Amino acid sequence: MNIGFLGCSNIAVEIIKALSSIEDVVLYGCSARDPKKARDFSIKNKIKKYYESYKDMLLDDNIDLVYVSTLTSSHYKDTLLALQYKKPCIVEKAFTQNYKEAEDLIYYSEKHNIYLTEAIWTRYMPYRRLISELLKTNAIGPVYHVEANLSYPLTTVQRLMNKDMGGGALLDLGVYLLNFITMFFGYNIKTVRSI
Repeated sequence: MNIGFLGCSNIAVEIIKALSSIEDVVLYGCSARDPKKARDFSIKNKIKKYYESYKDMLLDDNIDLVYVSTLTSSHYKDTLLALQYKKPCIVEKAFTQNYKEAEDLIYYSEKHNIYLTEAIWTRYMPYRRLISELLKTNAIGPVYHVEANLSYPLTTVQRLMNKDMGGGALLDLGVYLLNFITMFFGYNIKTVRSI
């Protein structure tokens, strides 16, 4: 499978490390808003090709799957562009900036039968099965309260503090907490209080 990276970000480097050990996965192409950045990224990360633009990469029939790793504020338009070129997509978290954007992308992908998912790695960790089993067997009893905290000092990370870049308490790293809770308890949750 040939992977194309739409956006040459730091998180894409982490994904490249994970993908590099998987047989039959080819780090095939990358594109960025700045072609020089794409060229440098391809050389540094041993990606076969770089492209002058997102569209150039999406026009390449050799790309089987697109990993979207642009800023959260750009996920909607960048992912929609890839879907319009009929490219299956894995979108870095946070998937979009709001419900409407997510709904539109899901609707488009389902209507055109194009694979689309969010790259939220915590859903695929081994602990998920362990926790699910503990909850299913009632080993810890009923759960009445969940408190979650990432405990990262984030005030120095500009994109996390800037709403125009898709930052904020829930959009970037906060989605891990929400995802963790819904992964195990579903969406029918009563919020007693929020801090």
